Amino acid sequence: MTTTTMTTTIRVESAGGRAYRIATRDHEVLVDQPVEAGGEGRGPQPIELFVGSLAACVATYAGSFLRRNAIDADDLRPT
Repeated sequence: MTTTTMTTTIRVESAGGRAYRIATRDHEVLVDQPVEAGGEGRGPQPIELFVGSLAACVATYAGSFLRRNAIDADDLRPT
């Protein structure tokens, strides 16, 4: 399956078994199911990658806001 966003193409291809290779620009990520779920555990589960990507988006935009407003983020910690 290939999906094209505004400027980027994201390609998802089978990597054998329950694993898939996700490619975009010059980057590649392998996702797989854990052994106990029938996979080989060769990469994060798709849901782990999904949740991690959402968290990275929040962190990226929060970091941009803090830098733009000259707020020091070094001492910020989640509660």
